[in-house]
Amino acid sequence: MASLLPPEPPPPVPKLDKRSLPPDIRQEIVDLHAQYPAFRPHEIATICFVKFNRKPAPATIQLILASGQKPSTTERRYPRYAEMQDGETKRRTVIRLHVDGWNAKSIATYLDVSRKTVHGILRRFAEEQFAGLADKSHARKQLRKVDISTIQEIKKLSENPIIGAYRVSAAASDLSSHSSPSTDPSANEVSLLAFRQIGYHRMGKIEDPACRRSIMLSLLSLQEYIRFEARQDHEVVSSPPFTLFFHPTNTRSWANYALPDTSGNSPVQDGLRRLETLFPEHDRTPCLRFIEEVFPHLPPILRSSGWFEVERPQVMICTPETFRPAPGVLGLSITSFSKQSSVEEICEGLDTTALGFNPQAERATPQEAEEFRQNPLFSRTYTAHLQEQPAGAGRFTEIHQGWTELGGITTLSPFRRRGIAAVVTAFLTQEAFRQGATRAFLLAGKQASRVYERVGFLPSATLMVYEASPSSVR
Repeated sequence: MASLLPPEPPPPVPKLDKRSLPPDIRQEIVDLHAQYPAFRPHEIATICFVKFNRKPAPATIQLILASGQKPSTTERRYPRYAEMQDGETKRRTVIRLHVDGWNAKSIATYLDVSRKTVHGILRRFAEEQFAGLADKSHARKQLRKVDISTIQEIKKLSENPIIGAYRVSAAASDLSSHSSPSTDPSANEVSLLAFRQIGYHRMGKIEDPACRRSIMLSLLSLQEYIRFEARQDHEVVSSPPFTLFFHPTNTRSWANYALPDTSGNSPVQDGLRRLETLFPEHDRTPCLRFIEEVFPHLPPILRSSGWFEVERPQVMICTPETFRPAPGVLGLSITSFSKQSSVEEICEGLDTTALGFNPQAERATPQEAEEFRQNPLFSRTYTAHLQEQPAGAGRFTEIHQGWTELGGITTLSPFRRRGIAAVVTAFLTQEAFRQGATRAFLLAGKQASRVYERVGFLPSATLMVYEASPSSVR
């Protein structure tokens, strides 16, 4: 009787070796290699991770490929790019492969298309999502209107030997957009779009002409803001193709400089010789400042004329779209000067700024504190306190056409490496945006730029500072 016999034991369940790959992953590896033999092991591993959430080791992939396992199919998964019927199918195929884990180089080679085209499709999809898959008309949608004043302004710009044809074209596009009442969006909105989409990298790395043009317009606008800022507290002397700015009391070179004009037709070499005469007449060292990306032809002329480079700080720009708040610091408070600020509070703030840059700096006097009350920067100067002790400082300049500059950002030595500089920078930026700024910039060296990048400032250009050699000064 079978019921009286002990039941037969179930068959043993084979133990799975966690190191062995399941059959479906092994087959996927073989099929991927059959589809695109140029795949490297780490690329196949990435695709497997995307599909199966498991990333095999490159050595394992090589062993599987060498085992002789047959692919499930030898047909291409997708036809070549040129063989596809319409643009939407082409773009959808690129997106599908990218979602599966293929990189741009492999997609381009597999579909027999340029990497530039693949990157363009991926960038468009990132910006527009599925709306970016459809074909777009390249036909002109609006009439381009140019009035007499625009033509005259373009002629004036073209006479400047410092500005090349490309920059005249960029400025002309800006003028044209303002002269046509139907043009939309504004040049300011376009430049902000370029900040957000491109991350404001160097001009030479940007291939899209529209983005290059909008970035150039923003840099031209920034150069004009630097001129506006200098006019606030300097004596202004015109000497085409340059404008000189002399500080009434500070004789240091960083406070006295010339800026290139954006209009005029005077020879550059003759203008440099006049600078070498005018600066010594004011007991100042000849100094020239300019944005390299706006005036790229100036450095060779300066070097051949005996001028030398002094410094080249990075111009870093932040917009509301790129801004990121900084992590808070426990016990940190930030306050600004006001009409109710005492002389002692003003001296404390001035000392914090001075000692942050130079521990041997002299303390501010009550007279200097009272004089600073009349300074336009007074209400935009801030002091950071940690547990009621002064720890850092910073300020931003007058807002003009959406621009403002952050400066004087510093932390006293005992309070460094605590994130205070990032908090101060973020606070100043937010306050400037709250007061109407749309773009904030600052000048930074390589080491300090890391702090500013944390709160959304992006390297955007280079401010060149040149001085005349002593032998060339008359």
